[in-house]
Amino acid sequence: MQKDLVQNIYHILKHANAEMYDVDFLNIWVDCWVGCAVVLVKNKLRVSSRCHNLDKRSALIIRSKKWHDYIPQYAPDSWRRFGDPAVSRYVGMRFLNGVLELNPKIYEV
Repeated sequence: MQKDLVQNIYHILKHANAEMYDVDFLNIWVDCWVGCAVVLVKNKLRVSSRCHNLDKRSALIIRSKKWHDYIPQYAPDSWRRFGDPAVSRYVGMRFLNGVLELNPKIYEV
């Protein structure tokens, strides 16, 4: 799920701009992204990605998905890395609201 679906949703949102899409479009994609993120984090599902070592061979890195992969500014899947500031602010607000609705225990941590 992580490699294909979640990354494709992130890519759509990252390259969206306020003039291209209406709020309903963004809501659908953000809600889907939040739902996938909650499933990955709550179930501690593993994520695999490729990295290249010094020998130019690719190695597989496997680790559990955590909330800090989405929320901090320089996190790999953060909405703060989106190109359009208006979309970034809107998506961030909707993402956090969705996380709190689907996983209220995150607020307790």
